[in-house]
Amino acid sequence: MRSKSNLSPSRTELHNNYSNRANLNAFLMQLGQPSAPEQQPMNIPSMDKFVFLTRQGCVNTVTMRESFDDALKAVGLPLQYQFIDADTLAPSDPRAGYGTPTVLYDGRDLFDMPEPPVPHPPPT
Repeated sequence: MRSKSNLSPSRTELHNNYSNRANLNAFLMQLGQPSAPEQQPMNIPSMDKFVFLTRQGCVNTVTMRESFDDALKAVGLPLQYQFIDADTLAPSDPRAGYGTPTVLYDGRDLFDMPEPPVPHPPPT
């Protein structure tokens, strides 16, 4: 974490940002790969299965959304995904228990975080 006197990102923050972008790109590339070599054209992931979860005041949303958008552009996908405020979800919705920001594809967290159990504790 940066102190007020040091506004430049730390080496850890730069590494984490790079790693997150690389992981996003790798995941998106994997989604688009044919399941068999003879299959053509490339499988295109369904954009309506992408969900970007956030909450008001989440300090990492801007950076994560930029990284996600960059990853989508890098593999030629449109920036058409669901953007959901997790605080508007029903308490029975497991997505409300994820930390934010989180990107899901077909209900699965891009970084393999397990689905939160219901009921879940309030965000901290």
